[in-house]
Amino acid sequence: MKTRFSRPVAALMAAGTVLAACDTPPAPSRVSAPTTSYSETSCMAEEQRYQRAATEARATEAIMAPVLRIFGDTLNNIARTLTGGVLSSSEIRQVVGELTDTIQADQLRITSYQASFDAVTACRERRAEEIRRQARRDQIDREEANARLATLRDAQERDIETARATNSEIDKRNKSYKRSLDKSRADAREVGVSQSDIAAAEASLQTNQSELVESERKVAQADARVEGTFELGDFLRRLLRIRYA
Repeated sequence: MKTRFSRPVAALMAAGTVLAACDTPPAPSRVSAPTTSYSETSCMAEEQRYQRAATEARATEAIMAPVLRIFGDTLNNIARTLTGGVLSSSEIRQVVGELTDTIQADQLRITSYQASFDAVTACRERRAEEIRRQARRDQIDREEANARLATLRDAQERDIETARATNSEIDKRNKSYKRSLDKSRADAREVGVSQSDIAAAEASLQTNQSELVESERKVAQADARVEGTFELGDFLRRLLRIRYA
């Protein structure tokens, strides 16, 4: 015979009884005791792609070497010829051409890095949801579920820190590109060189900066989701909070 409650108060009292039962230590599981740590390999391919892309996107010294070499050479030439620190028209074209190529190549690195971060984050979040679902269905015990979620959380937090470091390097490069373009623009006015090429390079740099802002937004969102995503939680408590809020 089913118990029926005529009043909401009775229903809430019953819910409290159920919650109290949920807070008591679980009965020993028939499943063999899990180990204290787990190897989560479901997102390994995505993680490896992300690490490669982030490493490439952080390699500021290698990425900017052609620009620094050319810009440094031109500054040495300026010092030797006593031109007063103004780039010649040929030097401006050389620097701006190299800057444009480098900035556009950097765009591809940023796009690849961000796409790989999105992919590994989505993979881990799907895996976390699968683990929570298995725990709700008693397919795995809570201890194992919590250990697997902790492994995923640790990996996600490491990758978020990597993303922040990568974005910091991208920001440094963008500032260096801007200083170089500002110098080229000022000197172009001095020697009467058309600034259309400089404007094209600045447009590419603006695209890079926009992608950096979007990346920082996505990293912040992923960080904000960590606490709720990689925890087992209490399904019944959440349900009752929603029902009786």
